Amino acid sequence: MLIEISTLPPAIQEQILSVKQGEIVQFIHHGKLIGSFKRPSEDSLMAAAGLLKDYGIDGLEYERQIRSEWD
Repeated sequence: MLIEISTLPPAIQEQILSVKQGEIVQFIHHGKLIGSFKRPSEDSLMAAAGLLKDYGIDGLEYERQIRSEWD
């Protein structure tokens, strides 16, 4: 799902933009937890960035290959 936050009320935009790395956001509907999201920490982002380095795979070339399959 993709939501353009600029279409949301300003108070909601401010709450979304204030979520810090590692924080958990929970979604409640009529008092019932219906979902949650944890904003990744910078450490986990950096770890993901190097996933292919030990396999001799060019990450950019891999991305191009995957995207070409969508056409």
